[in-house]
Amino acid sequence: MPSSPAVARLNRVRWATTLLFAATTALCLLVLAVLASRTDARSRTNDLDNGVSRRADGLARTVYYDAGVLHLDALAEDELALSAERLAVIQASVPGRPQIRQAPTARAALPDQAGMDEIWQQVEHDQETVLVSLEASGREIHWAAAPVWDGDRIGAAVLVGADPAESQAAHDRLVRRLALGCAALVLAAAAIGHLLSGRAMRPALRGLDQQEQFLAEAAHELRTPLATLRLVVESGSTSLTRAPAALDEALRLVDRLGRLVTGLLARARVEAGTQEIELTPLRLDQLVEQTVEELPDSTGVTVATEPAVVNGDPELLAQAVRNLVENALRHGGGTPVDVSVTPGRITVRDHGPGVPAEDQERVFECRVTGTTSSGTGTGLAIVKWVAELHGGTARLAPAPGGGLLAELLLSADH
Repeated sequence: MPSSPAVARLNRVRWATTLLFAATTALCLLVLAVLASRTDARSRTNDLDNGVSRRADGLARTVYYDAGVLHLDALAEDELALSAERLAVIQASVPGRPQIRQAPTARAALPDQAGMDEIWQQVEHDQETVLVSLEASGREIHWAAAPVWDGDRIGAAVLVGADPAESQAAHDRLVRRLALGCAALVLAAAAIGHLLSGRAMRPALRGLDQQEQFLAEAAHELRTPLATLRLVVESGSTSLTRAPAALDEALRLVDRLGRLVTGLLARARVEAGTQEIELTPLRLDQLVEQTVEELPDSTGVTVATEPAVVNGDPELLAQAVRNLVENALRHGGGTPVDVSVTPGRITVRDHGPGVPAEDQERVFECRVTGTTSSGTGTGLAIVKWVAELHGGTARLAPAPGGGLLAELLLSADH
């Protein structure tokens, strides 16, 4: 995994993303909840006002004047009157001073005299049904007052009231449910956001892992030839007689370093997506022969080939062949190395001690950490990576009679 500072930075970004997602969700839900709450409150108020207004209008049509006498008999049997929460008929015996003429419900539930005066003045002014919110017995009640005409003047008014407490209680329950629902949704959004941000950051973690592994592989792969190059240069600089041989050895090591850097950079670019592999038809046998000939340590390497054509990237395949042969030369104990090519297969055999069976897969997945590494180096890990790019694989097997067989298998479709 990437180093702890990089992971810590990504974790901070992940938590920041989660909090931002949760805060945005909470803000949106809060706005929606406020709108829903206000809409519900207005709707309940309108329903209550409309209800008392319709009831007052209906009852006002059952009350009438005849020869200046107000008749209220119909209220005793009218369903609207019997089901009203609060009902009264007010009449102004003295101009501007209305009195309760009839109150089927308790007088304590009706407005006081100041409230009656206010309602009467508004009815006389508007000359139609009016809506007023006034206290009665310490509770705010919604009232509707519908005029009753006596000829061309308003002689009385039917007063109907409704207590909004029940509607308010239902509204309060809705608000609580909205609050609980929004809190649950915010928590769910935070959990989902945290999960999604984690999934979104997996490529970044893999990229960091690949970057650190590349740097570790490069340091591991370059450390040995650089140390050897230093020893060779120092040896040649202290003795003129050894200088020509040291120069040849230094050139060989420089060539090897160049090949290593080329292979590592190619791998890094392909994995980063900045470079595409180019698969072209090529003669695999000729590529292997040419690659082995260019190796400075090709002494002791024999090549046996059959004509074979594959679709591949010549640079990457050449790098894989070089890594296979150099690994055999390096770990074969100086024994002869045999290279064979058949259609879709490159086999490299040494006659050294081989690799234990339990380590034969591990060497292809070399993980380098600090100054230590598992396996036999990163060369075979690059071989397997090249094989997989070409739809194939790489494997190790004990060679008959001793030694190790390293095989690079290429898919027939590539």
